[in-house]
Amino acid sequence: MNINTHSVHYPDNSRGPIRERRNAVDYHHAVGVPRDYWHADKPTSIVGHQPDGSLFALYFHSKNLSPLDLSSNLGVALTRCEYGGEGVNVPTIPVRELLRKDILARGPQARLYITWPGYQHLGYGEDVLLDTTIGELASQVAGIFKRFYEKNYQRFEGPGLPLGPDYITYDQIRLRKLFLHGTIWKLELSYVSKDI
Repeated sequence: MNINTHSVHYPDNSRGPIRERRNAVDYHHAVGVPRDYWHADKPTSIVGHQPDGSLFALYFHSKNLSPLDLSSNLGVALTRCEYGGEGVNVPTIPVRELLRKDILARGPQARLYITWPGYQHLGYGEDVLLDTTIGELASQVAGIFKRFYEKNYQRFEGPGLPLGPDYITYDQIRLRKLFLHGTIWKLELSYVSKDI
């Protein structure tokens, strides 16, 4: 079998050559196994709690949950949000239908800030489009957090929760809420423990 790959060297990568994947198949999706299958029954810790006095929040749940399960299963893995929010419950609902009139009046875009403990000094924020569906919004948020993670995981300044290969990895993180605190949109996330 001939695999069409070549070495790519990145100057900031101390691990050496990286093999580029060709014709990769997502077997999880192909056989109907969610990429976060291993999250089941693992303890989670919440990061970025929505503070008292926050005026509004959009909640995210995993796909295929019964309405009775929604309160106990808040959150969906960022890895399941990436592709158009494929793993998000009711992904086709327009976000506009969920927003209050005063929030809609601010326009179709909003600034989302990532305030992960130990990385607040970065003041990292990107714009999100609110004139979309809940699944696409989840996809935007996953993309923003993934870019933040990849660019900044080595810029940890404690105390806090370090990100990276030896700490909390992207595939452990779940999106719980996007909330408005004053005029700032923030995330309530959780992460799944790998140790248990």
